[in-house]
Amino acid sequence: MDNYFGGITAKPQGVRIKDNSTGVWGFGRSTLTSVSLVADSIYDQVLPEIYTDSALPVNAKIAMGRDESDFYSALGIVGEGPLGAYGTGHKLDGQYHHGYPGSLGLMTSVGSDPNPVTFGMDTDAGPERAAGTAFVMLRRSDAKGLQLSRLTEHSMEVVVAQGLGVWTWTAPGDCAWQPALTNPIWITVNMLLRARGIRIGANATTQQLDYAETLFDVDAAIAAAVICDEQVSKLVGAGTETQFKFRGVLQEEKPLRDWLQEVLMNCLGYYTFANGKLKLGVRVNSSAVEAFTEGNILFRSLQLAPLKPSFNNLTANFADEDFEFVANSISLYDIDHASLLGGAGGPLFLKSTVNLSGTASKSQAARIITVRLREELGGIVPMEWKAARQVAFKTTVLALNTEPGMVCSMTHPDMPGGAGEFRVTGWRLNKDYSIDIQGRTVTDSMYDLVSGPKPADVVPEPPAEEVLIDTGVPGVLTGTPRLGDYGTFAIDDMAVEPDASGNANIVGAHEITLALYYVDELTTDLWASIDEPLDKATDPATVICTVNPDSERAFRVGDFVVFNDESADPDNPGRRSYECAQIIGPGAEGEVVPSGTFVLQRAYPGVPEGQATFGTLRCAHPAGIRFYKLDKKTFTFSVRKGFFRTPGLPARIEAQLPSACVVAALAGVANHFGYGPFTVFPLSRHNEPYMPGLRTCNGGAYTFQVPGPLTVQENVVIPLKVQDAASIRCVYAYLQRGTTDGQSAFLVKISRDGGAMWEPIEYMGIAQALPDAYKTTYDFLVNNEGLGLPATRRLPYADYGLVLISAVTASPVPQTLQTASYGANRLGLVAGGFVFLDPGGANEECVRVVSADPENQSFKAIVTKDHAAGERIRPTIWPTPVLYEGDDLAFDILAVSSPDPGSDLTVVIQT
Repeated sequence: MDNYFGGITAKPQGVRIKDNSTGVWGFGRSTLTSVSLVADSIYDQVLPEIYTDSALPVNAKIAMGRDESDFYSALGIVGEGPLGAYGTGHKLDGQYHHGYPGSLGLMTSVGSDPNPVTFGMDTDAGPERAAGTAFVMLRRSDAKGLQLSRLTEHSMEVVVAQGLGVWTWTAPGDCAWQPALTNPIWITVNMLLRARGIRIGANATTQQLDYAETLFDVDAAIAAAVICDEQVSKLVGAGTETQFKFRGVLQEEKPLRDWLQEVLMNCLGYYTFANGKLKLGVRVNSSAVEAFTEGNILFRSLQLAPLKPSFNNLTANFADEDFEFVANSISLYDIDHASLLGGAGGPLFLKSTVNLSGTASKSQAARIITVRLREELGGIVPMEWKAARQVAFKTTVLALNTEPGMVCSMTHPDMPGGAGEFRVTGWRLNKDYSIDIQGRTVTDSMYDLVSGPKPADVVPEPPAEEVLIDTGVPGVLTGTPRLGDYGTFAIDDMAVEPDASGNANIVGAHEITLALYYVDELTTDLWASIDEPLDKATDPATVICTVNPDSERAFRVGDFVVFNDESADPDNPGRRSYECAQIIGPGAEGEVVPSGTFVLQRAYPGVPEGQATFGTLRCAHPAGIRFYKLDKKTFTFSVRKGFFRTPGLPARIEAQLPSACVVAALAGVANHFGYGPFTVFPLSRHNEPYMPGLRTCNGGAYTFQVPGPLTVQENVVIPLKVQDAASIRCVYAYLQRGTTDGQSAFLVKISRDGGAMWEPIEYMGIAQALPDAYKTTYDFLVNNEGLGLPATRRLPYADYGLVLISAVTASPVPQTLQTASYGANRLGLVAGGFVFLDPGGANEECVRVVSADPENQSFKAIVTKDHAAGERIRPTIWPTPVLYEGDDLAFDILAVSSPDPGSDLTVVIQT
């Protein structure tokens, strides 16, 4: 296993020699033991990475050295392995090894892993290997005898013919190992992989390479690498060359971002991170791939500043291959720009220097600094310098496809000449989802000397013409109805559709009218029940109805009504049978319609087929179903100029109407020409939750708390007085410590005569659950029946816990249905009401209660389907009970678990 040891361990090694400076004619020489010196200081240095495809002299780090009388031997660490190959002409202290050009005095290791070569002098055979590290041992001729010296007084130069290999890709999932690679893009990619702990060599597994592809944008890297590999004419000298190569040594400790920048500097490259991946590119053109105009940037967000070049004289330092890679430099300056700055006093040169650590030819260095100088100045002629700008603006999330390094165009009156191109240098997504973009202008002439794809610019779309006058009434209003807390109703994100000419006519919009059609839940006594079934098709429909005799109000011709029919719509699965209509007779507009004949208009010309009034669906209704009158309340809002045109502030109106069930909203906008068409916002809920519209609850709550273990009792706590009249939003209870020993049942009740008589508001219970106990009365309903949490519902749960205890067969005559409930819950049903058998199930049926027997937990109804024992029963929910000021609230604990009843009960009544 010694060959696999990758540590670098330099140990002193001794050798017995004859001191040739003693004796006569070779006789009588003294015997000496020479021990190698070890350079301990190299252990904190970076192991160099060498990239080259031609002979490159590299200064090795001497790990140990030894004087051997007529010779001096040293072991030098070259860099990380495995290297491709060594060249010839290695030198120790400026001398070739003593057997040059042969192999005497030379031992090399390219840094294979495993490594069979001993990490030491060639005359020794120690166990040290330093697998994965390239090293060379040289022995040169020396003066006779021992010459004491320090290791720091010696130097070693090793010629590397082929440097490290890296992985390259031709397509996602298609990669190959490339030895002695000099493409700066693939070197950068492999630097990233090493920084992420993926030090993979030629034997990398498929899983490792697949993971590597998740760290960088493969397609972008392939495109950039192709640009670097293009063959171009030399700028200095004759012939052609590879456009960009990286031949050099990385031997300093720097953050990854610094190394990325230093390597990419040798190919006009740039990098960014997109979607968590490294994305590479090369600056070879100014082709705009995204276009910005006044129409897709935020209003008045464009900021332009003159470009202020920091240099006009640029010098590049590089290792020149024409002179055996000694340091050389090449300078480029723009005399016209210097004269422009200096004026009559003479040219003013602003000097700067750039170090190209991987550039080895004058031609490549000249190509890089030429483009870089042009980018800094803003072009190549004074006209381009004058138009150069630093660009900054805000845009929306529609610009998420832009990223640093990308070239975009800006068409705007403030831009010199009305339009220009810029390269994105900064990009930031803000909390409000706007995007800040910064850039510097670019021109096509900057990249004349660079070869690569130069696609045509994306043509900007002209922004929509802004109309500043009204030519008619406003267009159709759109928006999103929403409920707020404390009885508020709002329409958010309001906008006005333009007319055929493209004009929304909202420049002079000054007024908005909102009309709400609703049922006042505090006065739901004005209802009528239909005495005979009503089919779906008849329209207008004449039907015999019975008006609530206890109501002091009356229906009139012209009133709108809503059918409170929670039964499933057989023609539209998953929807309920709520429907709106208008009373059109008998009699004239405004006349009272008593019990008897009602004429109902269900749909009007122009509505979609199958719809009724206010966007509801036409449905069949059984006898006994009630319809309620829809009251109307109108709100008028005065708005200022620009109400619909303020960037970042969507138009919104809000009205307050607590304890109401809003079935429809109508809204329209007026300008100086008058009101435009009114938009109907249908609010009837044909599916869950079971209610004919949006309920605007007032946001209050009454809370009871009972500490300690539960016990069966009535009027558990002192009753609470109702402070404000309100309808009930939701009623629930919860325990601080639940129990798995059984079920509990509760009755929340109300008294309207000071406690003499109590009426039930809600029956509820906490079901048994194993192994984790339920703690709330809604756990079972939320987890098992898909109902919402209290915060999401605007209806009571009405969980009476009723189930059929015996099967029922369909019959055209009323029959008795026997029920049971958990704990000691009562029946809670009244004659004339409707209940659901198997609510929400495949066998769901809505039946009318003919009569009820609460004491025996039974009721009579006509059942049209067969139902099995154990099916759940739930009464209809809306309208909910109403609390009036001065009423008393209390609750009973009807049943508790045993032996552990649970403890610390809280009961909440939300309004």
